[in-house]
Amino acid sequence: MNTPLLSRRDFIIAASAMGGGMALAILPDMPDAAPNAASRSELSPWIVIGVDDTVTIRVPGPEAGTGGTTQVCMLVAEELQCDWAKVRAEPISYNRNTREGNLYIGQTGIWSSFAGGGHEPEIIATMLQVGASARERLRAAAASRWNVPVSEIEARSSVLTHARTSRQARFGEMAAAAATIQLATEPSPKPQTQWTLLRKLNPPRLHIKSVVDGSSIYGIDVFLPGMLYAALVQCPVHGGKLRKFDFEAIRHMPGVMGVAIVDPSEPRIELEKPAYWARAAAQSGIAVVAKHYWQARKALEALPLEWDLGSGVEWKKTEQIYEAAYARLDRPAEKVVKETGDAPKLIDTRSNSFW
Repeated sequence: MNTPLLSRRDFIIAASAMGGGMALAILPDMPDAAPNAASRSELSPWIVIGVDDTVTIRVPGPEAGTGGTTQVCMLVAEELQCDWAKVRAEPISYNRNTREGNLYIGQTGIWSSFAGGGHEPEIIATMLQVGASARERLRAAAASRWNVPVSEIEARSSVLTHARTSRQARFGEMAAAAATIQLATEPSPKPQTQWTLLRKLNPPRLHIKSVVDGSSIYGIDVFLPGMLYAALVQCPVHGGKLRKFDFEAIRHMPGVMGVAIVDPSEPRIELEKPAYWARAAAQSGIAVVAKHYWQARKALEALPLEWDLGSGVEWKKTEQIYEAAYARLDRPAEKVVKETGDAPKLIDTRSNSFW
């Protein structure tokens, strides 16, 4: 059987974010082209301030619906002292990251932080510094224009104020000048006791409006020239394996280009700073790759498959998992690393509150 097989790398690049059940939300307001210098100024690779005072913050990962986008932008806005209503988010440019020597990712590990790689303090410190640096450059630009000491310039709610002379300027008016300023020393972010925006329990989430009005762009909406699509099915039981499939049954269906097999036994690509999901064991599966998503989906549904369910087939109910967990608690530990108090007693008295 001459089955067109795609390499794992080609499959991941061409189709992993497009297959059924694998669509990944991408931030709203994705730019179609490079920033227009006449309309907005870049103070750093992370932040752009437009002449209309719009603050565009570049976020290092997709919005998953949990507010990660909002959290990153709040960190910047807390130090920048901008009007929250004027804050927008867009994805970082992975093209630019590569061209400029891992501008966003490699030097800071910021992607691992955003993706749950255990570096949350790093992303917090980075984004607070982004906001503080941009604020100080705006203050310096205003001080230079008005020929007054920087210490007399206040930044608040996207407005720069010199109280002694009653002069004011919007962030957007000073952004172009601020973009040319190099600070002699980087400012220190303020202590947590002085936070205001970051103390809000329920700030307006940036992605909600685009979700409601339908303007959000998702992974499955993205189109690139020559792009292929994939629809994936995985073994219905953890630990099971793909026993066989009949590609000939779908070979001549419209648009079908080949299949990609997910084999847990294959060597894995090791990441320098893997996120939590990169450490998870792969599940056996197969994807049909086609010219259009619906072609891939229909061909996958028609593909004859046979699974080897293995021992996982024994787990038919959630109750079985609970019973096995409780049964394990009844057996003595094979190795006690640290023992403090009477853990079995506490587990027994509180077990009803666990589930």
